Amino acid sequence: MKLYVLIFTLLFSSFTVQSQCLEGETEVFVNVFTDNWGYETYWQLANQGEACEETPLYEAGNILEVSCFGPSDGIPATGGNGYASNEVFIEGPFCLVEGQEYDLIFVDDYGDGGLIFEVIQEGVITSYLVGTGEGNTFTFTAGDLTPAFIDGDRPCESFSLEIDGDSVVLENAEATTSFGEISPAEGFCGAYGQWCGGNDGPSNTMWVTFVPETDGAFEVSSCNELNDFDTAIAVYQVEDCSDFSTYTLLSSNDDAYIGCSEGATGYASTCYVSCLNPGETYYIQLDGWGGAVGTSEITVTTHLDEPEENSYLTDVQCANVKGDTGSGIVPQINGLGINYSVVWEGPNDFNSEERTLENVPAGDYTCVITNECGYIFTETYTVESPEVIVPNFTGELTSCEELEDGLILTDISGGAEPYDVIWSGPESFQSFEPNIENIGVGTYFLEIEDDNGCGYQFQYTISAGNSLEFSLGANPTLCLDETTEFIAPLGFFLYEWQDGSVNSTYAFSAEESGVGVFPITLTILDGVGCTHTDVVNVTVENCLGIYDYTSEDFGLYPNPSTGKVNFIQTKSTLLQGRILVFDSAGKEVYNANAEFSNVIDLSFLSQGVYSVMITTTEGNFKNKLVISE
Repeated sequence: MKLYVLIFTLLFSSFTVQSQCLEGETEVFVNVFTDNWGYETYWQLANQGEACEETPLYEAGNILEVSCFGPSDGIPATGGNGYASNEVFIEGPFCLVEGQEYDLIFVDDYGDGGLIFEVIQEGVITSYLVGTGEGNTFTFTAGDLTPAFIDGDRPCESFSLEIDGDSVVLENAEATTSFGEISPAEGFCGAYGQWCGGNDGPSNTMWVTFVPETDGAFEVSSCNELNDFDTAIAVYQVEDCSDFSTYTLLSSNDDAYIGCSEGATGYASTCYVSCLNPGETYYIQLDGWGGAVGTSEITVTTHLDEPEENSYLTDVQCANVKGDTGSGIVPQINGLGINYSVVWEGPNDFNSEERTLENVPAGDYTCVITNECGYIFTETYTVESPEVIVPNFTGELTSCEELEDGLILTDISGGAEPYDVIWSGPESFQSFEPNIENIGVGTYFLEIEDDNGCGYQFQYTISAGNSLEFSLGANPTLCLDETTEFIAPLGFFLYEWQDGSVNSTYAFSAEESGVGVFPITLTILDGVGCTHTDVVNVTVENCLGIYDYTSEDFGLYPNPSTGKVNFIQTKSTLLQGRILVFDSAGKEVYNANAEFSNVIDLSFLSQGVYSVMITTTEGNFKNKLVISE
C-alpha cells in the first residue's frame, strides 16, 4: 500500500506545516482512505456550525468538480482530479485551538460514499469516520484525546499473551475493523484455513499477539470457559502490523471441528499452528460470525499430541450432474497449521495441488500432505454419489374425453429423501402431492427436488379411455322398396338419434328417404357421464343400377354391343313381360314389350353401362349391358 503525504497551501497563517503547534493548540492529522472512485469525493475542515463554503479552514479532494455542490450541479466528476483511488493520504498537521469544536464536512458526487477518515490528535486516533453517499458533517473537539478505538482493536495495539500462560479476555462489542482489514476466505464451517460462509467480512475484530520459543505445534483457541458468543479466529505471520498486504495466514477456524469441550458456546473456535520461527511475533485475529459480539477468552497452548486426521468430506449431491456436483474434500490435520503442500490423485488420471477439492466426481482420492517441517501425511478419501432419482408412475385413463377421473400414482426412488414435488398441467393445474387424482386428459409435468437441493423434471400423459364400445355396423345399401333397423346397445343409457328420437332402436325406410346417402347417427350418454357416438351411412338405390351377375334364364348377346342386342332366354314367360333399360344414373331410357321381338335396337344410346330388366308375373329378371362403338 503506497503512502501519500500531500502538503497544501493553508488558508490561515495559524496553520503551518510543521511538527510543533503553539501553546493552547493541538496538533491534528487526518488520514484519508479512498475507495475505487477517489475522484468523486471532497472534504473540508471548518469551524463547528459553519456551512460548507468556498473559504473553509482547509479543503481537499476534487475541489474543481465536486466541492460543496456535489451531485446538485448536475456535472459528474471525472478521473484525473482530486484523490487517487484505493490509496491512503495523510493530511496535516493542523494546529487547532484546544477545546474548540470543528466540523469535518464530506461530500460525495455519485452518492455511494467513498472516504474513511481517521482524526489523529497528538498521535492518538480520536475519531474514525465513514463517509456515506448522502454526505456527512462530523464534529470533533480539538484536544479531546479520548481514543476512538478500544485496546486491542488494531493489530499494532494488540493484547499479548504467553504460551501456556494466562488467557486473555476480550470484549468486542465496541471493536471495529481497520480500513482494508483482511480475513480468511469463506468456506466450510469448522475447516482450518477458512471461516464460515455468509459472514460478509470482518466486523468487530480484536487482536492478540504471542511469541513462540520453539518451532513446535501450538493450539490457539476460544473454546474456554468465559467465551459466550460465536467466534472465529485466525493466526497470521506479519511483516508490518500496519500493512495488511504483509499478512500471511497460517491457520484459522470458525466453529471447532469437534465442538468445544469447555466454554459456554459450541460455536467457539480452535486451530493449530506449527513450524513457527522462535522469537517472532504472531498475530491472532478474533471476530464474531455475522457481527456477533460478546466476551471471548483466548489461550495459546503447546500441542504435544501426534497430528491426527479429522477431514471434511462431502459426497456428490446430485447424480448425473457435471460441474457443480456439490462434493468436496477439506483435509483437516489436528496439530498442523495450513502451511503445507498437497498433492492429489484420483479417478480418470485426476491430479491437483489445490489445498481443498470441490465439485469432483465420485471416486477414490488420495492426498499427500507435506508441511514445512518435513511432516508427511497420506490419506485416501472416497466420494460417493447418490442414485439417480427415478419416479415410477402408475396412471389410470379418464373414462372419456370430457371426464376428470384420471389419476397418477408416483413412487420416487433415488436421490436424498425427503422430496419436494410440484405437479403442473392443463388449465393451470398445480399440486404439491406425489399422487394426483381426478385429473383430465393432458400432459402433466413433475418437478422433484430432493433433500440435497437436486432438481429433476419428468412428464406423464393421461389419455381418454372408453367406458362403452359399440357399433351400428357396416354401411348398408338398400333398394327403394327396402327397410332396415338399427339397434343400440342395451343398458342404463340415454339415446339420441340424428332426428332427435330417443329410442333404443331406429327404423330406416328407403321408400321414405328416396335415392341418396343418409347418415344415421346415434349418441349415447352412459351411466358415468360419458358420451359415445357412432355414424353409419345408408345408401339408397333404385336397384336399376349395375349388377355383377348374369341370370341363367336371361342373357344378352353380343355384350358389349354396338346397339342391336339379342335376347337369350330359357323361359317362355320372359316374352310376356316388358323390357326396361336404365342408364347408370337409374334413368329409364327404353321401354317396350318383350313379345314383339327377340332383338332390340339401342344404337341411339351413347357408350356406357346400362341395366336391362324384364318384368314378368314371376318376377324381375335383370342383367348388365355395355354399349360401345
